[in-house]
Amino acid sequence: MPTIDLILEILKEKEGWREVKEIASKTNLPLSEIQEIIGFLARHGFVTVDETGQKVKLGYLMDEFLEELSAIEIEEYA
Repeated sequence: MPTIDLILEILKEKEGWREVKEIASKTNLPLSEIQEIIGFLARHGFVTVDETGQKVKLGYLMDEFLEELSAIEIEEYA
């Protein structure tokens, strides 16, 4: 699974803030690499990073995207 997908899956596991260090630990990737990817996702509105840069959660665009995707999947299987 691509790293971005893995990060997003971890963030989807539970609502609210996740520690960046926790994500690095779960992915077995260096903290610097996780921070770089999270920075990219944040610049595009897919995640929100707290003011300290230590916590991250899904952003509004990702929430909308996931809702739309769920609706499409439900329509396909109906």
